[in-house]
Amino acid sequence: MVVLIKASSTGLLLKTTGLKVTSIKIDPYMNIDAGTMARQNMVYVLNDGGEVDLDLGNYERYLNVTLSRDNNLTTGKIYREVIEKEVDWIERVSKVPVDDTGEEPDVCIVELGGTVGDIESAPFIEAMRQFQFRVGHANFALIHVSLVPDMHGEQKTKPTQATIRDLRGLDSSYYPVRLLLVVSAQPLDAATKSKISMFCHVAPEQVVGVHDLSSVYHVPLLLESQGIIQFLQKRLDLLSVRIPPALVEKGHDLANRWKILTQTTLTCLSRSPSSILHLDVIGNLFLLGWNPPTLSPKHFESNPVRYHDAWRALVGAQGILVPGGFGSRGTEGMVLAIKWAREQKVPFLGFASASRWPLSNHAPSRHRIYAGDLQDPSGRNHAAGAATTLFNQDSASCRTAYVDRIAESGLEFIGKDEAGVRMQILELRDHPYFVGLQAHPEFCTRPLNPSPPFLGLVAAASGKEVLREQIQNQRNYVSPHPVSAQVLEYTPTVREAGCNIGGSETPRVIQD
Repeated sequence: MVVLIKASSTGLLLKTTGLKVTSIKIDPYMNIDAGTMARQNMVYVLNDGGEVDLDLGNYERYLNVTLSRDNNLTTGKIYREVIEKEVDWIERVSKVPVDDTGEEPDVCIVELGGTVGDIESAPFIEAMRQFQFRVGHANFALIHVSLVPDMHGEQKTKPTQATIRDLRGLDSSYYPVRLLLVVSAQPLDAATKSKISMFCHVAPEQVVGVHDLSSVYHVPLLLESQGIIQFLQKRLDLLSVRIPPALVEKGHDLANRWKILTQTTLTCLSRSPSSILHLDVIGNLFLLGWNPPTLSPKHFESNPVRYHDAWRALVGAQGILVPGGFGSRGTEGMVLAIKWAREQKVPFLGFASASRWPLSNHAPSRHRIYAGDLQDPSGRNHAAGAATTLFNQDSASCRTAYVDRIAESGLEFIGKDEAGVRMQILELRDHPYFVGLQAHPEFCTRPLNPSPPFLGLVAAASGKEVLREQIQNQRNYVSPHPVSAQVLEYTPTVREAGCNIGGSETPRVIQD
């Protein structure tokens, strides 16, 4: 995981010195965006609805900025436009404000993905070679990333030597490598560092080791301890400002741990949606994954061991997080987990499609509600991007057929869209914390500015006093995304709205 956040960490270090930092991710694949080809179909959704590489989620979290789809550059986008315009693209996007100040960034981190020598990377490498002359030598610094594998306890430098040799072979004028970030499982040995320095034609202080750590958010501290800030300040003639000690201390303050059970339809938690895994920094959570189908009584017959393990994990959890999903597989398990959270007063947070399941199992003696069609994973019927949700408005202002009936069972819609038509957030009365929302708050959370739904879940899992304290603190919460970056929602007609929970098909309510 550490290998993914070097650019983010470098940008964070520069930002802590008072600079404004933006970022651009270059992916040398032929697709227009990551929506159709990201690993495990996982993408990061930006405020403007852009489905981009997961790395842009790291940039937004680390740098606390709001990026757009133009901050993700792909071969498909370039081929769709004109290949010669790549440099213009980078220069234009690098000047777009990414915060509420409206000012141009001082530094732009451009990450070029892929491997040196790949044919897909060739046009981008050539464009970057020309770009260094366009902006000037003093405004361009190349940081090359390489892997040092560990073979039976010995760190091997041959892969790093080979990639540097290939880079030199492309064009000697493209080889202004100023920093060499070496990724390894264990801390880089002094002998290994000296060998890389000798054979890769860089000074020892230009070789920076990045080894595996307990948290990816400790990587900036690791880079800072090796003098990367001072090097870049000198190399790019940046303002010499030291990182405030208070920011350094915050990285070491995570002490308490809570067990939060999170649903994953994949085989292991490490392959769960990346933005969910990053949430553990909020309170040093212990995210315990469970596969919803294993909770079903049907699973007991085929695999009783996994069935009992799943229920033990559920019963021992201090909080339950259900990120939702598509398809019928696992639906019964999700409903059982939500029912357990409701009946046992366990803090619960569900979003996306999972926000509808509380309607399906709550108060069955009154209404049985079928929450629309959840089978289409293509995203054609889903609005992407940031939008405004209004809280605590009179339910009567929304002309829906079922809001009053649902409220009779204890579920309340406490948030809706600006048009007052779509029900976006529901809450269960007389429960420590039971919230379902249609939005994806994981895209709006930051390490030092967590999204209120997640912070509420953690606070509720830690006790009533902490929950009350956080409720007061969150009254001054400021979203990390500026209002100008939000997208306009589609406003359905009254007939289309019905009881439109998040924009899905109108649910059917059957009176028992």
